[in-house]
Amino acid sequence: MINLTLFLIDYKQGSDLIKEGKYSSAITRFESLIEMLDDNKDIISDYKQLRESINNNIEGCKLFMKGI
Repeated sequence: MINLTLFLIDYKQGSDLIKEGKYSSAITRFESLIEMLDDNKDIISDYKQLRESINNNIEGCKLFMKGI
């Protein structure tokens, strides 16, 4: 079962890392969230939307790392 508090803390920390320009660390944090979602996809009604949103964060970090 997913721990919502832990999920939200990890998401906030990932967002804070983006603000600090620590994109690689943010990607790691967001990838951890994707794993949490994947492990619980059968019980999360908006799984696809959450996963897509977090994946967009990862892709955005990758673009920032490339200097775009």
